[in-house]
Amino acid sequence: ARVVNIEQPVDLYEVAPAEEQARRAFFAESEAALDALEAGDFAAAAQQAGALLMANPGDGPLLLTLKRATDGLLETAAFDPVWTPPGK
Repeated sequence: ARVVNIEQPVDLYEVAPAEEQARRAFFAESEAALDALEAGDFAAAAQQAGALLMANPGDGPLLLTLKRATDGLLETAAFDPVWTPPGK
C-alpha cells in the first residue's frame, strides 16, 4: 500500500490468532487470492475471494481483494498492484 508521508510502498498485515488449522487455511487461501490479484489474474482472484467471502462475510481484506479484482476485470487502465487507500 502507499501511505501518506512514506515514499515507498509498505506491506500491510492483518493481525489475528492463527491457532486453529481452519484459520491457518483461511489465511493461506486469502493470501493466494491476493497473490492472484497482484499477478493480474483478476478472474482467479475474484473467484477465490468470492468463495472465501461466502464463509467469512464482511472480511475487510477479502472485500478489498474482490473489489480490486472486479475493477481489474472491468477497467482498461493499467493495473497497479500497490493499493493507495482513499483519503488520509
